[in-house]
Amino acid sequence: MFLIPEYDESKCKNNVRPILNQYRRLARIAGRSLTDLKSPTISDMPSATPYGNRQEENNSTVISARMELDEINRAMNNLSQECFEVVYLTYMAKEKFTDTKIAYSVFQSYDSSKSVERKRSIGLIQFCEAYRNGKLLVFKE
Repeated sequence: MFLIPEYDESKCKNNVRPILNQYRRLARIAGRSLTDLKSPTISDMPSATPYGNRQEENNSTVISARMELDEINRAMNNLSQECFEVVYLTYMAKEKFTDTKIAYSVFQSYDSSKSVERKRSIGLIQFCEAYRNGKLLVFKE
């Protein structure tokens, strides 16, 4: 007998998908870039911090979007490497990837779509466990 009861995996995954599906939208609302690479800009204009009305920055929608993104990113950092890559490319990358593209990107093979599905399934459960300390977990009765 285990100390923790078994998860209802399908219900757990169904709880996780809506949260990950909104990641791109939340990133746009929060003003965060979905890509890590930025082109350098060279300008002879002096840069200074703008003064004035910061009402837009204090908007509760932006703040809550940032907080949710932080929670999602914290949970994602707890995934195993291959699961992280598959879940990231499925739900969080700037461009939407097909399973075939994900298979080539992660496993360097076009024939690994079953591996992508398997790693995505494992990654969703790992995310479910890590997100807000297991808030999304559903246990079997």
